[in-house]
Amino acid sequence: MRLKKCAAAFLMFFVLVSCLPLSVLAEETAPIKLYIDQVEQKLEHPCTIDQNGNVYIPMEEVFFKMGVYMSWNEMGGFWYGEGNNGEIRITVGSMTADIDWVDVELPAPIIEENGVVMIPIYLVEDALKTEPAVYNAAEKSIYIQFPDINYQPQEEFKIESVVGDLPEGVDLFREEQLYQLYPDTGGESIVYSVVDVEGMPFKKAAQLEMLPVEPFPLTIYSNQYATIIDGGDFEAGDVGLMTFWARATETTDETGLAKFRPAYEQLQFWQKAQADTVDIGKEWKKYYLPLYSGQYTLKSGASHLTFSVGGKAQTIQIADMHLYNYGKQVPIEMLIPGTGEAYKGMEDDALWRKEAYRRIEKYRKNDMIITVKDEEGNPVEGATVRADMTENEFMLGLAICSNEILDLNEEESRVGQIKSDVIDLYSNTGVCGLEMKGYRSIDDYRSAVRMVNEWLDRGKRMRGHCLTWDDQAIRDMDGYPNVSYEEMYEYLKEEVIGEAWLFKGTMTQWDGLNEPHDSNGMRLKYGTEMFSDMLQIAKAIDPKSKIYVNETGMEGHPNRDEAMRAPALLQIVEGMVENERAPVDGLGVQGHCTRYLYPQGFYQELDTLAQEVDEVSVTEYDFFNTDYTYAPQHLRDTFIATFSHPKATAFVIWGYYDPMHWRNYGPFYDRNWNKKPELDEWDRLIHEEFATHATAVTDQNGQAVIRGYRGKYNVSVAMGEVNGSTEFTLTNSQTPERDNYIHVVMKQDSVEMTHPNPVEVYADNNSSGRVEFNNWTEAYADYIATVGDKELIGVYDHSDNHGNSVPKTNDGLYNTYWYGQGNDFLTYELVKKADRGTVSVDFRTPCGEVYDYRVMSSKDGETWTTLYEGSSDTKASIDFTDAMFIRIQSVDNEYMGVSEVNIYAEKD
Repeated sequence: MRLKKCAAAFLMFFVLVSCLPLSVLAEETAPIKLYIDQVEQKLEHPCTIDQNGNVYIPMEEVFFKMGVYMSWNEMGGFWYGEGNNGEIRITVGSMTADIDWVDVELPAPIIEENGVVMIPIYLVEDALKTEPAVYNAAEKSIYIQFPDINYQPQEEFKIESVVGDLPEGVDLFREEQLYQLYPDTGGESIVYSVVDVEGMPFKKAAQLEMLPVEPFPLTIYSNQYATIIDGGDFEAGDVGLMTFWARATETTDETGLAKFRPAYEQLQFWQKAQADTVDIGKEWKKYYLPLYSGQYTLKSGASHLTFSVGGKAQTIQIADMHLYNYGKQVPIEMLIPGTGEAYKGMEDDALWRKEAYRRIEKYRKNDMIITVKDEEGNPVEGATVRADMTENEFMLGLAICSNEILDLNEEESRVGQIKSDVIDLYSNTGVCGLEMKGYRSIDDYRSAVRMVNEWLDRGKRMRGHCLTWDDQAIRDMDGYPNVSYEEMYEYLKEEVIGEAWLFKGTMTQWDGLNEPHDSNGMRLKYGTEMFSDMLQIAKAIDPKSKIYVNETGMEGHPNRDEAMRAPALLQIVEGMVENERAPVDGLGVQGHCTRYLYPQGFYQELDTLAQEVDEVSVTEYDFFNTDYTYAPQHLRDTFIATFSHPKATAFVIWGYYDPMHWRNYGPFYDRNWNKKPELDEWDRLIHEEFATHATAVTDQNGQAVIRGYRGKYNVSVAMGEVNGSTEFTLTNSQTPERDNYIHVVMKQDSVEMTHPNPVEVYADNNSSGRVEFNNWTEAYADYIATVGDKELIGVYDHSDNHGNSVPKTNDGLYNTYWYGQGNDFLTYELVKKADRGTVSVDFRTPCGEVYDYRVMSSKDGETWTTLYEGSSDTKASIDFTDAMFIRIQSVDNEYMGVSEVNIYAEKD
């Protein structure tokens, strides 16, 4: 009893003490001293230490002493200032700090104590670019070394400074064209007129008034007028200059500026010589924009100039427009200086890179535990363990055409051998660049079938591209475009059924809808319901394949002020998911890049998309620029930014050989099959930097721990002359002793190795591992014979009882899984209520566990009916009827692992 009273008193004292402010605790022990450059600083507000040992400093006071003044942003609710790494944004209560657009994770939250913002000393290094701040506990002192700043501001280049040195040039634009514009995309939301002007070198101006409209325009080029450019060709490699005067007479943007994008581009293929957006102020100003198209000619009469003003309501006036073509007389560097110079964030010590590597370590790696014993069960110390990755979990893709993989004759042809090596050595995932999008009318998808089977025979995974793409598939129907919506719907439905059934079980991911934002003729006319229905069909036919919406126009951004495409895409996709029940698993960023940009901007675009889906991928990376000096670094940094995102699953190179590339610039080989520096960088990334090849030696307990990137491995163990090896998959688990172990028995003349993670790709998705039909016609006929008039129903959503999405239980992979405990459960919501179906569960049993579980169904997600109760050691296929929801529940288990939940559902 006395002991209990003492314990209670101690507990009460601990609670009271823990409730005291941090500063009180610190002051009761001893004040913490702060030294900057070895000079002790006098502080009005003391430094503190929390109960977990995290050391805090007063932000405003310390930053001010180091030359950084922090201000309060009332609207945003954060503190901001300019540090040596860029802009600093500090939000009280956050576990991150925003430094130069990089979310820096902190070991403890930012707090406010007695009106003073306190930050962990960890943040000083990144915010102010110092050496790491050091806390000496024995001395109760913090040491910060002030950085050496050798900042040399560069003089801003102004293009008008070189205009006087330019030759005369040929003007491709006639004065009267400005006053004869015609409405293009969204032109009905623009009031176009010609107005008189006084006091300027011109007498008239074109006026474009963007009306306030709902829904808000997705991009600036959602609303535009245009004119055909027929004053001459602008040939590939030509250099030119666009000049015009402009002012904004009305704006609604909080900046007081209007937005205007004059884009000079091809018709049909949209290759551009200029597409920059400019800010227009209230006073007349002359603007100069360089024109350049390195690879493509903009033909006279087959190109146009668009006047894009989509966005907030505004009125702008444009006058004295010219498009001068200087041919090859002027080097592009004269108008765009700095081409080929290092871009922001390229440096090795860039903050975005540091945080990217931290995320990679956290989200891409796991531990494997190898335990070696002899035949009597005694630990074997000193055994050598070697782990060599054979395939990364992350999809490293390559998009090619049929002649780059079929009939290569590599034994007799040098080029054939190169093509074969590129497939085998530099990718683990294949994409048909052309042959799976609209090829039904060309060869009934026969080439695609051969390509997919060749990829699969080589042990690769597949991404499907693409099931629907605006009216791409519908154009082949008789009578198009003079057909009804219903006729188009039925034709597209037939197309998607046949293609999905043809390739079912072979696609890890499918681009279910391509470019809904940019390729928008059907969407703007009819909405997205047709495409949402097609995604439902694809998911029902191929439930383990992840369905993506894939979009172009995203290559990152230089800073947070430049508008992203991502929110506009999300607006479309959210409508499809929430209103039309489209089963969207992921979003694809094509990544057709044209500029050297801050890599953090690319990460931010991915991160914006990832807030709404389970997965994101870079699906079509290439790089097209006037200068390729830093193309290898651009590839490296774009990949690192992608690989570091926890929801990213793939990075696909879109073509690799110049003559076969849509922009005539592939990143790996030129037209003479000379290797490019980008290939060496890609090789280094995937085979060295982000592949694990490690050796360890067992300790006195017979254990060795190797931390590596997730994926497939060959793991070997040797002791003297005795050795053995096994194929092993390193999985995503925080309990390696349960999920990522290898048990080794070292015998006298052999080695026995056991583990729970076999090397596999598909579960029960497709037992043959190949496409089973020769063409679309065969597949569609088989669908009709098998399914008939019934409608297959797929899964719309999935979550556990804690609200977490559980995509790993519906991906066809045994080595991805979910764990719950007690009476936790998984719930699967179907796209629509099914008349009947079956459900089975593949359990995760790494140590031979047996789980008790039940299966339930519901019409409304509220009232549940138990269909089955049993244990995991008995494989069961459970029938259900009249259900919209299926639930798998653990029954009083210490823990329960689920690899796959397999649901087949249909409706009459």
